[in-house]
Amino acid sequence: MELLRKVIGNIRPAQESFIEADETISEINLLLKKNNIKAVCIAAGSYAKGTILKDDFDVDLFVRFDT
Repeated sequence: MELLRKVIGNIRPAQESFIEADETISEINLLLKKNNIKAVCIAAGSYAKGTILKDDFDVDLFVRFDT
């Protein structure tokens, strides 16, 4: 079990990266609401699934508009 924790610690991005991404999504949603745009920004891909890797960190964002 200790080996598994070490490996995960070596391949998973720092918690600060998750916080920054979540704050960015919140800011986008705030701007959408402030401008009366009926839409929501959501994370997708490996970030949303929690399978992102430290050296290949990106966040797929989608904006879903209300039809």
